[in-house]
Amino acid sequence: MDIETTLQTGGQIAYEGYRRSTGGRTYDGRIAPLWKELPMSIQHAWQTAAECVLRDALAGVIESLREVHAEMGL
Repeated sequence: MDIETTLQTGGQIAYEGYRRSTGGRTYDGRIAPLWKELPMSIQHAWQTAAECVLRDALAGVIESLREVHAEMGL
């Protein structure tokens, strides 16, 4: 098994989730292409979107940890 085919980027995970949630259709009812069929520019856009979500989620976790540490006097 090739490592490239087993590891997915955040963008690919998000896109595959989108495809599952829409029954494999685009916003206008066309068949959504597979990830590997998307142009690189669209893959990059999905990756950028996923990174933004991850960055925001991690910022929330970091802030929560800071609050816990402050409450504990650390």
